[in-house]
Amino acid sequence: MYYFPEPISIFAMTLRLRLVLLATISVLCMFAATWQWLGRVQHESHIARLQDAHNHWAHACSTLIHFLQQERGYSASALANQQYDRALLQGYRKDADAALANVLSHSLSTSGHLLRSSLADLSQSLSGVRTQFGNDHADWRDVRDGYTAIIARLLGVIQFELGSRTEYGFIDSQRTLHSIAELAMAREALGLIRATVNVIKHEDAEATRSDLSFVTSQYALYRNHQNNFDQIADSAMRGEMQAVRSDAVYQWVISLIEALVVSAERTRTLDPDDAWWTQASTVIDVQKTIEDKAYADLEGLT
Repeated sequence: MYYFPEPISIFAMTLRLRLVLLATISVLCMFAATWQWLGRVQHESHIARLQDAHNHWAHACSTLIHFLQQERGYSASALANQQYDRALLQGYRKDADAALANVLSHSLSTSGHLLRSSLADLSQSLSGVRTQFGNDHADWRDVRDGYTAIIARLLGVIQFELGSRTEYGFIDSQRTLHSIAELAMAREALGLIRATVNVIKHEDAEATRSDLSFVTSQYALYRNHQNNFDQIADSAMRGEMQAVRSDAVYQWVISLIEALVVSAERTRTLDPDDAWWTQASTVIDVQKTIEDKAYADLEGLT
């Protein structure tokens, strides 16, 4: 027959042994709590670094879009008129190349990520459009649309960032991110209008019906994205955008677009001082500044 010793009760222990046992339990509990706290801090730090990386990735794509829009608009006009400032065009291309290098050197620009984002052949696509520009028989609309296809992919990347932040639980930044996306798409619509009108106003022949329809559709898109922005942006961003809309330059640009859409009047008559490119670019640049500030505000959340 086997006899098992009775378990030792804490009440049967000496006072010193009790104190040692209780101290040991307390230390173990403190260690477990500290370990859990460190794990939570490490996880939050990882999420913050990931959010910061996605933020810089989207911002880099936004900046590349901005410079490609400039290059697109000037290239389309130059091709249509067969006369342009070569140094100015090279300057636009240099800015775009620097922005492209910034995108491709980013930590998220792995081969897999670029492939998933449809940006694996970004450099080759841009080179192809520039080569097309050098073709004497190229149509300015085809060159414009070539740049637009590249920009559309970059806008898709910014949209993808919204999904990735939802996946990783970046709830605090969702409102700002949606506002940025609407601003970016509005800026693209206005950029396409800038490029098209800049050609129409210099062409000897009247603008074609398709060109006018294109401007009309892009202006409708611009208004739609601006309305979406007004509905989701916070009061600070809405205030910044309202200040832009109240500016005389913005009102001049919009009035010219609306006159073209409504009456199909020649933009040369509407813009006798040839100020369209400069004024439209000013409006686009200011809206890009609002985007840049929003990205900077996102960094404050990490």
